[in-house]
Amino acid sequence: MFSIKEFFSQLENRIKVKNMTEELIKNQNKLMQFQCIQVLSDSNKDVDAWYNQMKAWITLYQITDEKEIFNNCKFKVIGKSIHCLNALVTKDVDNNIVYPSLEEIRDALLEFHDLYMDPEDIIDKLKNMAISTRGNIKEFNKEYKELYNKLDEDDRRCISVSDYLKSIFNKKEAWKGVKLAGKRISLAKAFSTAELIDEVENECGKRTSNSNGNSSYNQKFNSHNNKIFNNKPVTHESRDNKFKNNNLNNDGNKGKYRVQMCYFCNEEGHKKYNCPKFNHFEYLKYQRILNEESSGSANVSNERLNY
Repeated sequence: MFSIKEFFSQLENRIKVKNMTEELIKNQNKLMQFQCIQVLSDSNKDVDAWYNQMKAWITLYQITDEKEIFNNCKFKVIGKSIHCLNALVTKDVDNNIVYPSLEEIRDALLEFHDLYMDPEDIIDKLKNMAISTRGNIKEFNKEYKELYNKLDEDDRRCISVSDYLKSIFNKKEAWKGVKLAGKRISLAKAFSTAELIDEVENECGKRTSNSNGNSSYNQKFNSHNNKIFNNKPVTHESRDNKFKNNNLNNDGNKGKYRVQMCYFCNEEGHKKYNCPKFNHFEYLKYQRILNEESSGSANVSNERLNY
């Protein structure tokens, strides 16, 4: 029989072993995720990606000690950049060592590799960006967001939806869609709207090219048939039909045979309500709205844009 004292001592030992096991597993996961962070070198100078990975790792494991942060950063920097980090360590009045923050390390590395951009230069570059007529809206938005995310919250107010509209002016359909969405939409909403319309336009373009391929085949087939029946003698019926067709093309009969015009795709032969491009656009738009409602839409007017 165990006494109560022995029972509680064993229970306490089990709790200690459990805590040690959990701490060991946590440290193993911490080390494994730290190994996944990329290493900055003289050939790899992607400081922004390195900073985002390091910041996410520090936030996940709630590391607040500046010395530990600095030492971890040194493990992931090799080459000439390491001298740049060592120069950031200073001493205060009381002769205590002062270590730099992660943001100071990032700025020093950007400046060392000549990658640092002044906020005014970023704003000017964003205002002067422009997509070509054959450019991809999604790739253009990715580059646009990368520059936008480098700005502080105050500097981001200098970039508006109007500036983004100027940059996508060459993509007429996307420009119209963002313009019709209203003046008070956020940049994130403008990005998603432009990408949706560009996706629909590309999908419709693929279908049109396929249909044109089939029509060219039909034209070749019909021309081949015309060559076969070219020697067919002309009868009175064929003359009458030719006379009727000429009458249909007279100016007096134009009003009787009005051609339907679609004001969505600007093609003849159908109206907007039965336009295949418009129906496909509405379907994609409905799917995008459902996805936004399920994931939860966030106001990103002055916040970091995710991509």
